[in-house]
Amino acid sequence: MGLIGGPVADTILRRFGESNTACAGAGYKDKEKIEILLGPGVWSELAGRTVIDFGCGEGEEAIKIAQRGAAHVMGIDIRERVLAIAEQRVANLGLQNISFAPIPTEKPMSALASTLSNTFAPLRRF
Repeated sequence: MGLIGGPVADTILRRFGESNTACAGAGYKDKEKIEILLGPGVWSELAGRTVIDFGCGEGEEAIKIAQRGAAHVMGIDIRERVLAIAEQRVANLGLQNISFAPIPTEKPMSALASTLSNTFAPLRRF
């Protein structure tokens, strides 16, 4: 069962948002989150490709994808504060195949469609 958008997702995200550590990814500590979610073959699928990481946050997964052979990774997020952290991490690592950009929020999006993952998700602005 998946949970994408709507009032229930809005309530969950508000309760377990940035200020709550319940969704901080502790279950992936010392593990490759992307590999766990998408399988060990994900690295060969992403190698040499341009990859977009939607909602990249502080860039952890985007950086791992860049380090594991992607031609270029573009991390995007609505929070410029976390993008600054991601950019500093990349600078500290000296990576050249990764960049970050904010998602323009002056025109709210109402849906996200991805043909790569067969996903359609109604978005809520909060």
